[in-house]
Amino acid sequence: MLDLEAIAAGARKDPEDLSPLDIQSRHDEAFEVAPVTNEFFSEYARAFGRVEALIQGIADPERGRLFTQRLFNRLMFLAFIQKKGWLAFDGNHDYLNALWRDYRRDGRGENFYRERLKLLFFTGLNTPNEVDVRGINDGGYTRDLIGMVPYLNGASSSGTRTGRTTRIAPSPSRTRLWP
Repeated sequence: MLDLEAIAAGARKDPEDLSPLDIQSRHDEAFEVAPVTNEFFSEYARAFGRVEALIQGIADPERGRLFTQRLFNRLMFLAFIQKKGWLAFDGNHDYLNALWRDYRRDGRGENFYRERLKLLFFTGLNTPNEVDVRGINDGGYTRDLIGMVPYLNGASSSGTRTGRTTRIAPSPSRTRLWP
């Protein structure tokens, strides 16, 4: 809805004195995406650099960078399907935060990536529902770790798997990676 009073106040004019150009200029300013885009990519680059510096178990820096990029791509994809309501952890559709809180509450974990995210990417989202890998292991052990997730036909697990020694260290429970 177009609010001429607000536009007039921003232009320091009476609403009746607004020209079509004044209205168009204020409209363009209100919907300018460059500042939001720049802020997003600036924050993304900062978080990417911090995570990349914490990667252990990958000797080649280029492979470490590729690992970090794939991790971020997968997390962005998870955020997308989370927003669609396709993920739930313990009934909570704020999936990533709920998964993280449960991991921290558990207190026994040493590697969030290996113990939760890798299991989610390569087992949970990559196993057809008729196999029900999330429910067969001791009455739902895997489901207890990653929650209810749909089969996505490998959509989040394309690419190479990392070795057992790959980790993001120190543990994210002790390091704040993003605000």
